[in-house]
Amino acid sequence: MSRLTTVHEQLAEIVAPGTPRTILPLAPESSNAGYWQLLVLVSLVRHMMLAAVLSLTLFMGVGLSSYVNQTSIFL
Repeated sequence: MSRLTTVHEQLAEIVAPGTPRTILPLAPESSNAGYWQLLVLVSLVRHMMLAAVLSLTLFMGVGLSSYVNQTSIFL
């Protein structure tokens, strides 16, 4: 039991600012997430990638919109 306590203290020092609540989303998933799991194992990173792709798509869509023209850029 003493050895277990020592190891726990060492691990707690390694992840000192982290708590289980902040570390858990960064843990790899063991469940089936389909195609996305092949790309990225961590769900938090997968969600951030999805948000980035969505933002890029919306940005490009707004840029290609007819409302964006030479007149509206220089107003």
